[in-house]
Amino acid sequence: MEQRTAQTATVDVLTAEVRVLMIGSRQVTMSVYKQLDWIAPDKIVPFGRINDGERWVSSDVERLVVVGQNPDDGSLVRARFRRQHRGTVVRTGEKLIKYSDSADASMRLCTRSEWEAAEALPLIVLAGLR
Repeated sequence: MEQRTAQTATVDVLTAEVRVLMIGSRQVTMSVYKQLDWIAPDKIVPFGRINDGERWVSSDVERLVVVGQNPDDGSLVRARFRRQHRGTVVRTGEKLIKYSDSADASMRLCTRSEWEAAEALPLIVLAGLR
């Protein structure tokens, strides 16, 4: 017969940091965030990464979204950081975007160092509607 030994039960208290984006005393909501202008990744002064829930149908391109400040006018803006694994096209729903043809600087692929810097930013949690 197997003999069991008594073990002491313990409760550990763990803490986690949750970062939120505030304007004055109000937390920024996802609906406000979605109205922000896009800026080129090399222009933004980043506050942190955002998980905006957008779906991307592509195995070729990874994507991070960063929220921060436009250094030119101090406005709150967002930027897309993208890196490509292979190929030149990413599919967003029914629309195809060829990066080499894009005149929009916010659509360009970022460098490895830009990607690593964006990936290292803290995650910011946006408020839901009340």
